[in-house]
Amino acid sequence: MTFSSSGIGEETAAALVRRGANVVLACRSAARGEELKRRLEAAEAAAGRKQPQIEVRLLDLASLDSVRAFAAAWQQQDPQRPLHLLVNNAGVFTIGGISVTDPHLIKPGSYSADFGYAQSKLANILFTRELRRRLAAAGEPDLAAGCMALHPGLVCTGVARSLPAWMWDGTGTDDAAALWLWRWSAEQVKLPPGLDLPEPSN
Repeated sequence: MTFSSSGIGEETAAALVRRGANVVLACRSAARGEELKRRLEAAEAAAGRKQPQIEVRLLDLASLDSVRAFAAAWQQQDPQRPLHLLVNNAGVFTIGGISVTDPHLIKPGSYSADFGYAQSKLANILFTRELRRRLAAAGEPDLAAGCMALHPGLVCTGVARSLPAWMWDGTGTDDAAALWLWRWSAEQVKLPPGLDLPEPSN
């Protein structure tokens, strides 16, 4: 689980832990990863469930050296260790230091954060499609079938922390509407009760 220490990543990690998965938190900050691990363990203990299997590993996706080191350490620890689910959650909204050869910058001032974000979502889908193709070609049809790309929509998480304050006003603050939408969506897809999220406590 990449970028698991906050926002959507944290919630996804918590959901996986509640379902009994062995979860590896791949984080840029060991301190934040360990803190999340403690919170998840405490939540499971409070719910009367067994001690979860959670591991924190350092991974900075902005560095290919870090990615290679992560993969090498994974293989070195146990070459036969299965990887059943990979959640590529890390993302950015705006970045600095953009190259002048970037296609967004055909003319001065032409870069658009909205367009850049939209292209990053397209890149997620194209990456997933290529991963599925390669897994199928490598004789792993079950893994290929599990390759999915999901778009969270407009979610008020730390990824948008660089946005102007006016864009945050009212975003994601209507809890009643959010709860109604969740229940409606769960009914539409006939979500099994065991996979549902707990109701808000207040």
